[in-house]
Amino acid sequence: MMSLRFVALVVVALAGSTLAKEKTSALPIKVTLGQGSYCSGTTISSTQILVPATCVMSGMGMDVKVRPEGIPINDSGEMYRINRIVYHPDRDYMDMSKEYAIVTVDRKIDGGKDFKAAKLAKDDVTIPEGETVTTVRVSTEMPTISYYWHSLEYQDLTVVDDAKCKERFPDRWSDSFICVGPANPDTSDPYNQCQGNQGAPLAWNGKIVAVASCDLSCYGDLCAYRKISSLQSFIDQNKN
Repeated sequence: MMSLRFVALVVVALAGSTLAKEKTSALPIKVTLGQGSYCSGTTISSTQILVPATCVMSGMGMDVKVRPEGIPINDSGEMYRINRIVYHPDRDYMDMSKEYAIVTVDRKIDGGKDFKAAKLAKDDVTIPEGETVTTVRVSTEMPTISYYWHSLEYQDLTVVDDAKCKERFPDRWSDSFICVGPANPDTSDPYNQCQGNQGAPLAWNGKIVAVASCDLSCYGDLCAYRKISSLQSFIDQNKN
């Protein structure tokens, strides 16, 4: 359980992944909040991260750990401090799709050698059905319970017809979301599902286009990601 007195962020950047080399030159920095939690964050500037508000309820004075790919698990990485939290004015404790905050850390976030982070999409983006997009999930390569900080990996997803998500989530769906599903729905791989962490970034064509909203499922065959453009006013008002 995530302590209400202490929360840490771990930023993990994968500089040499197959995805980074073959599919795009810009991927999201991997950010996971808190030991054993399933919250992620999206870097919006060199010192700021967009996060689910429910994951930073303990307030300021929290640690941020940055662990680029390749360092041993017993190396905690660089330590940062959160010195500011701004909560979205329309936050709704009963609706996670509206639960966002921007945290500012004490210095520039280092994603690791040769890593080039994806930029934020400034405008509303329409992605064709069938397009491949990339998100972040808890790594399936090792039992995360054995490690103090679980590692993250990139995962491909496929954009699907909005009508499918609208049917699945009739009371919550709106045009502020992007509907996605597994990249290979016919595979027997049990992890090849829509497993983006709450707040996980979604990248397409070198830009962050949306963030995961687990209020509209994070662990089934369909998931909704909230468009960055729908949060643009909040980001513009508070971005350094």
